[in-house]
Amino acid sequence: MVGVLRIERDGTVTAANEYARSILGPCVLRRCCDVVMARDGATVICTPDCAVTRADVENHDRRGVLIRGVLHRLVCTWVAGEAVVILIGPDIEVPDNVRPLSARERDVIGLVASGLSTKQIARRLCIGASTVSTHVSSALNKLGASSRAQAVAIAAATHQLE
Repeated sequence: MVGVLRIERDGTVTAANEYARSILGPCVLRRCCDVVMARDGATVICTPDCAVTRADVENHDRRGVLIRGVLHRLVCTWVAGEAVVILIGPDIEVPDNVRPLSARERDVIGLVASGLSTKQIARRLCIGASTVSTHVSSALNKLGASSRAQAVAIAAATHQLE
């Protein structure tokens, strides 16, 4: 499973997908560091003065975050001009044969990570929905992923969302 949080520059969570909400509880309009640190058994790794939300770093990959007794990989990065926190569950394996994404595939998968639909991505990038679908399909193939969520997780884990 893959959890995704969208973060404002002040560290406030603006959106969370279903998996993130299921393991972190209500998190929208709360500070990201409070949400991640507040979980039972969570490893204290976040601070209110987060380097990612300050835009001091492009990507921060933190391994081994324990949330509710389940080990998750936490990747904090910038995607399409927004800070995004990606919680990668233990069920996501990174294949050995991952190939690099093109710049446009990175753009599209980044917008998928931001929670946008195919139509929204098409409007944002001024391309057709079928072109977006083609880029997603190509990215899935290159990443060895079977779903959009898995593609986001693998792209984040292999530092291709920067």
